[in-house]
Amino acid sequence: MANSLEETPRAARPRPKRAHSLSSVISKLHTLIDVNSIIVSSLDKNEVLKSILEQTKVLMDCEKSSVLLIDQAAERLYFEVVSNDAELETLRGIRLRKGEGIAGKVWASERIHVINEITAAAGHSKKVDLKLAETTRSLIAAPLVAKGKTIGVMEAINKRRNRPFDKFDQEIFTTLSHQAAIAIYNARLYEMAIRDGMTKLYIHTYFYERLHEEFNRSQRNRRDLAVIMFDLDRFKDFNDRHGHRLGDELLVRVASIIGKNCRASDLPARYGGEEFAIILPESDDRGAYSLAERVRRSVGRLRLAAGAEALTVTISAGVASLRAARPADGPALVDLADAALYHAKEAGRNRVVVYKSDMRRPKRGGDEPADRGEGPGRVRGGA
Repeated sequence: MANSLEETPRAARPRPKRAHSLSSVISKLHTLIDVNSIIVSSLDKNEVLKSILEQTKVLMDCEKSSVLLIDQAAERLYFEVVSNDAELETLRGIRLRKGEGIAGKVWASERIHVINEITAAAGHSKKVDLKLAETTRSLIAAPLVAKGKTIGVMEAINKRRNRPFDKFDQEIFTTLSHQAAIAIYNARLYEMAIRDGMTKLYIHTYFYERLHEEFNRSQRNRRDLAVIMFDLDRFKDFNDRHGHRLGDELLVRVASIIGKNCRASDLPARYGGEEFAIILPESDDRGAYSLAERVRRSVGRLRLAAGAEALTVTISAGVASLRAARPADGPALVDLADAALYHAKEAGRNRVVVYKSDMRRPKRGGDEPADRGEGPGRVRGGA
């Protein structure tokens, strides 16, 4: 069993009315097996953690549960997932130092804490209670440890019917925290595999995997689907004049703009070189055009320092949607957005063009505008 700190004075601890029945123990073991199944069934970190927290409420017979992760750069704990979705937005701004509050103590000591009577002496931080206008009565918190490194803290809060968290609860919660840590670690490995190392947007291969899924879903549900293709204007010239270091900084900053303008359901990707793409489920031409215009304007406001000079850049975009363009499949939808992008380049760059049926699509490596990027099948030009 993991090391623990029980901070409730013995005299103050309520005695459990009865031991766990055999049927209760068997039921909880079955639930733990279900949690293992959840972990192997999905690599979506938040989806898996949300399921684990829901099971935690059942297993621990508590009112709520949460996972806090460590922001390594800021050296602070922050709320990643909570069992009550409505509370997450309220708690987003809370940051806890190492040693601050119970969660901070768990981080510092790397030991499970069981507190059955919350008092000021227990070191409980009031930040969460004040934000939610609630009272924490009891709490069990465990470190999330992956590959020997603490990555966060998991909590179960307020045992129901004012009963205490007991030794069996502690054993169960230790197992749950191990499972949560494994889920986070696996999800992070997967994220590293499907995201571009520099821009942190999704990679080309994953983009097409998801495009296939979204296209089929849109057809099945009779919903629209749009794709935006972006290309930085005259990026080769920029690299040649100012160097690859500044060119990389530009790509990172543009990727950040694209990501910040996307909805949670959108999928932004680095398509290749200086090209980016977004899949927009349940969006039509107008919605996609609006997003692309916001990105274009934001990129136009970028300033990159090169000595005493402040450099500016522009970006072009092409938009196509399922209902308006009627492509045969996902890759065909990308080709139509690419055709619209070609026309944006031809028309003078720094603009967004929506695909129309009379648009001519260039052959790859043929008569494309000279500054089309280094994406798959691209010929790098120099205009």
